[in-house]
Amino acid sequence: MHAFHLLIVHSQPLVVAGIDALIRRVDGWNVIGTTANASGALQFVQQTTPHAAVIEQQLPGINGITLCSMLRQYAPNMATAIIGNLTANQRALANAHGVSYVIPPTITARDMAILAHRLRQQVYDLRQVSPADDDHAAYFAILNKRAQQKRQRPNLLSKRELDVVTSLARGASNKQIATMLAMSPHTVKHHMDNIMEKCNIHRRSDIIAFAIKMGWVDAEALHDVSFES
Repeated sequence: MHAFHLLIVHSQPLVVAGIDALIRRVDGWNVIGTTANASGALQFVQQTTPHAAVIEQQLPGINGITLCSMLRQYAPNMATAIIGNLTANQRALANAHGVSYVIPPTITARDMAILAHRLRQQVYDLRQVSPADDDHAAYFAILNKRAQQKRQRPNLLSKRELDVVTSLARGASNKQIATMLAMSPHTVKHHMDNIMEKCNIHRRSDIIAFAIKMGWVDAEALHDVSFES
């Protein structure tokens, strides 16, 4: 059986110890790193890529969902789980950021065993390791078939919000966006606020970079685009 490596990112030492103790009961899993903050997690993943990470919902100074998105820039094939009580909107946001699973703050040995199994399957799907059986050809044939199927992005933003993001990415001001989309500047601002909340973004300047990352905007198509004042 393959050894699966887990990173725990949580600010409470007792929770870390509890997860560590529970995961050690599951065959094939090892905790290879623990950290209490985002900077430690980023440094660890850049140096050693774990198969999976369990991340606290709200870490000091940063949301765990945002951290998950940052970690996946260095380790796109890493399976992830967020620990916390998430609302439906927060779950949709977590999904958009590539979070594999959400688990409650209080987790039992049975819950951890189920989570470990699901993360293991996610690792298989992401092609990090091959399964223990000998039929590798059949296994990779299934993976190749899955890879050919386009993954649909979650409908995180409404069509109108996507129109606003696209116009913003092309350099339009709020006033220009209002004119182009036949809405009031107040409505444009309302859409901007909704976009930042849904994407867990706190600065307007970060919207474009996030939209490109999510595939909502084609970066190549933005070159040489300008608007008259």
